[in-house]
Amino acid sequence: MVPGFIIQGGDGQYARLPNIQFSLMGQGGPGWTVKDDKVTTTYKRGTVAMARTGSADSGSTQFFIVLDDSAQTTLGASTANNYAIFGNVTAGMAVVDRIAAVPLGGEPGVGGGGPSMPLQPVVITSTLVATP
Repeated sequence: MVPGFIIQGGDGQYARLPNIQFSLMGQGGPGWTVKDDKVTTTYKRGTVAMARTGSADSGSTQFFIVLDDSAQTTLGASTANNYAIFGNVTAGMAVVDRIAAVPLGGEPGVGGGGPSMPLQPVVITSTLVATP
């Protein structure tokens, strides 16, 4: 998690109940990846996008939700504009904000920021996917 920027989840290997492996959380994956989709819209509060490494076509099970419109400045930069957008939160941003407010600890996050790992597991128990 990066406060004021994004929350990230979807590690189905090391972050699954009941056997969460905190030291490896966020590093898991299924052993396969998906090809990047071209980004044709703006990253804004509530955007749901594919997380990936710095390498092209490296996304798999992890995703992130944008917390603030100002994330467009970083995510939309020509060197970063490659995190495939596949949805938007249309209801429930209050839940996303509550997730973003959980206490964090551990190692500094990406870019040398503060801690980025929740001190307690955050489990999303249900979602509703709707097509426009």
